[in-house]
Amino acid sequence: SGFSCDPFADGALVRWVGEGSPAWRAGLRVGDRIVELGAEQVFSVVDLAVWLLDEGPLRVRVVRGGAERELAFTREAWARPEWTDLDAGLRWREARGRHARMPDFGAQAVIREGVVEGLHLPTEHVGRDEFVLELSGWVDVPEGGRWVFELESDDGGQLFLRDRLVVDVDGLHAARKATGVVELEAGPQPIRVLFFEAGGDESLSARWGREGEQLVAIPGSRLGHSSGSGW
Repeated sequence: SGFSCDPFADGALVRWVGEGSPAWRAGLRVGDRIVELGAEQVFSVVDLAVWLLDEGPLRVRVVRGGAERELAFTREAWARPEWTDLDAGLRWREARGRHARMPDFGAQAVIREGVVEGLHLPTEHVGRDEFVLELSGWVDVPEGGRWVFELESDDGGQLFLRDRLVVDVDGLHAARKATGVVELEAGPQPIRVLFFEAGGDESLSARWGREGEQLVAIPGSRLGHSSGSGW
């Protein structure tokens, strides 16, 4: 469907919508509060998860700016690409602006884009201030199981896997790291990292490892993107 909700907010508050996803094309936006899915009322993300198990088209009623809106879209099957069909590195997109918290990247005006060979700042952004970056692509997981991801950033950073926020180091701060654990299948998995820099020093790096094992830098050879899309 291409969206996720904040698990800590009251109700089902949309915190991310994948640009170009069925939900995005239907008009769902960050900040919308989902109050009804089909004929069922939604009071929490637990309700939403249960009702999303049903197959077929989705009719969603949301509250935005005090007014209710009804949206409808059809879910698309999630499919992984063949690793040999991907190009090396992650795609990055840049927007300008000074922020104290991570903005909705989908609402930002992208001014340029490129490819970076690893999960770190592109050389074009070293020593610069007041920008937001989105890095997106695929990470090739060598074997299934519980994986730990660590993200270190200055200023804020967030790491998503399969639309799920796994690591959150949002906010204004010096270099700070956090970890998250996620169950993954072997093979390519969609990865997305958001980063913003307000001022001062800037840094971004990531490590991973099987749960219980030592974390290491994610090899650039395990990162890829499709030349035909944002992933």
